[in-house]
Amino acid sequence: QQNQQGQPSPREQFPRTDKKQSKTGLNTIPPVRRAIALMLHFPAECADTTIVEDFYNSDHPGLPLFCQIHDFIAQHPETSLGSILEHWRGTPESQHLHKISQLELDILPEDVTSQFEGVIRQIQKMLADHEWQELLQNKSPGQLTEGEKKRLQELQSLRNIKSDN
Repeated sequence: QQNQQGQPSPREQFPRTDKKQSKTGLNTIPPVRRAIALMLHFPAECADTTIVEDFYNSDHPGLPLFCQIHDFIAQHPETSLGSILEHWRGTPESQHLHKISQLELDILPEDVTSQFEGVIRQIQKMLADHEWQELLQNKSPGQLTEGEKKRLQELQSLRNIKSDN
C-alpha cells in the first residue's frame, strides 16, 4: 500500500515484529541515543530542558538529530511519539528514529526530567573531553595560543561536571 504521496504506508515501512520487547536499562544505551529515546517517549518532560549552544555546533554522531527533535518538541510541547515519527517520516532519519522508538525504557515517569538532565550533562562532558583532546593533539602547552589556553580552562570546568550516570 502507498499513501497519497506515493510513499509506503507505515505498516510496510516499519513491519511489526512478534518478538516480545524487553525493557532496556538506560545505562546500557549510548548517551545521545538515550537522550533521543527519552525525548521520543516523554516529549513533554524533556521539552523545557535548556540545550547548550555547543550541541548545535557539534557534528558528533546523532547530535544534529537530537537538536532537531528537541527544537520540535519545544515548539510542540503537546506532541506524542506518533507525531514525532510522522514529522520525520520519509527522511533519512526515519528508520533510525523508529528503531530508537522501539526501545522500551525502564524508567518511572517522575524520573524522566532528572534522567534527561543527567544525560545532557553526560553529553556535555563527552563533548568537552573530545574538544580537549583535539586541542592538545600534537601540541605542547607552550605551543597553544592565548585563545586555546582560555578555551582549555573553559573545557576543564565542563569536564568536571558530574554526570549522575
